Amino acid sequence: MKIVKYIKHIVITAIFLWWFFLSHVTFFFSYKNFEMNNGDFIAKYYYVLPVNIIGIYSWIFHYQPEYVVLYDKEYNYIGQSSPFCLSNGIAGGEHILPEKKLMSKNKYYAYLNVSGGRCQDEYTIPVKEKKWWSQILQYFHL
Repeated sequence: MKIVKYIKHIVITAIFLWWFFLSHVTFFFSYKNFEMNNGDFIAKYYYVLPVNIIGIYSWIFHYQPEYVVLYDKEYNYIGQSSPFCLSNGIAGGEHILPEKKLMSKNKYYAYLNVSGGRCQDEYTIPVKEKKWWSQILQYFHL
């Protein structure tokens, strides 16, 4: 019985941590704002959901905060921007979608740099090595 109780506590803790830190950028059904496509990669811009403290804070202090999800041309999930530094009005900024033929020649194309300004590093998405939140959230993009 102790093992069942221990597993139950671990599951409840994992669900709480997911809700607290990642739920505002997990579900994206009807909140798509913008999409870019260059033939090799697709970047989709979504509005943040106000379902946890981070999402509510972002909606209060930023008009329609956005995050970016990067897919390959077959719509396989690659990664997404940071769930912790959110900004608005990034669609229409300076976006560079990497081209696969240039990725092996130039290290710069190993990342998708979506935005400048105060959240510049948080809107940089690694193409080859996923950040920890992208490793968790990839299972919601099947």
